[in-house]
Amino acid sequence: RQMCIRDSINRLRGRPRTQVSVGIHRPDTGADFTLTLVREVIKLESVSEVRLLDDGIGYLRLAQFSERTGAEFAAALQRLRDEGMASLVLDLRNNPGGLLDAAVQVSEPFFAKDELIVYTQGRRAEDREEYRSTRCDGETYRLPIAVLINAGSASAAEIVAGALKDTGRAVVVGERS
Repeated sequence: RQMCIRDSINRLRGRPRTQVSVGIHRPDTGADFTLTLVREVIKLESVSEVRLLDDGIGYLRLAQFSERTGAEFAAALQRLRDEGMASLVLDLRNNPGGLLDAAVQVSEPFFAKDELIVYTQGRRAEDREEYRSTRCDGETYRLPIAVLINAGSASAAEIVAGALKDTGRAVVVGERS
């Protein structure tokens, strides 16, 4: 029996370490078979690579923007700073984006408290919503930054790249997103 994706997802969800059976049909061969899967909690890390390259160049790759991205990014940035980072390459290639709040949190370390990071604008002037830095823990990072993007960089990744570029804090390198 074929079902929509939403129903399939709801039936796959359950308590971790419990089993679920999934029936598969391959139209090209006509084969039907069943797989038994064990449910687990899947935690996707936003920060997938952090390392200090030669000459104090910090490299940080962000794979997505989720609820935990801001905290993961802050910890990675602090680690690079402790290791002697003098400049930063922020890799947002193939980052499909995610939460707007996470994009603001990633941008905040480079902005002073109350400084405008990004805003959204509706059709009416009163629909404007501003996102400002709420940072009050430590100094603002002032270092050369290169942001890498490509055609797979979208949404929140574009917000971070645009906010850093438009305020003169970074150069953006790569393809059109």
